[in-house]
Amino acid sequence: YGWDNSYKAHCLKTYPNLFVAHGLLNPHDPKIVDNLRYWVNEHGFQGMRFSPIYHPKSSWLNSKEHYPLWREAEKLGVVFNYYIAPHQMPMLEEMAGRFPGVKVVVDHAGMPELASKDCWDQFRKMFRLKRFPQVWISSSEPYDISLTKRYPFEDTWPFYRAIYEEFGGQQIIW
Repeated sequence: YGWDNSYKAHCLKTYPNLFVAHGLLNPHDPKIVDNLRYWVNEHGFQGMRFSPIYHPKSSWLNSKEHYPLWREAEKLGVVFNYYIAPHQMPMLEEMAGRFPGVKVVVDHAGMPELASKDCWDQFRKMFRLKRFPQVWISSSEPYDISLTKRYPFEDTWPFYRAIYEEFGGQQIIW
């Protein structure tokens, strides 16, 4: 539904004991802070998901225009999930350091690009996030990361092992 979170809001309202909701916000919307407040205060959302991976050359993630969004997220106590490319990790690192009250989840193991020549160098940029106790790594979707696309996706195992070795069990979710 694009930026329309109404179906999620309906599910949350209909089944409040079964769901928590994370919505989507358009990162380019000038009313992004108002939209965050609306979905959290009016509909009980617990957080928002952003996908800078779809905007590889964009710098909105750590732009000064997003500082008010992060400040409001701190006040509201929400979680920001990021579907993010490895080269964008320094932008997220900057924001996590600037706004330590925002809980952050890096989705899908930081999406290492296994086919890239500098895969490990890029992937290790995520490791700098381990110093922030409010950041967690989601160890999910090995099938999407895998080059072989064959279960049990053994080509992804070194990356998940490295995440565990770097972050430990306390900063990993699935």
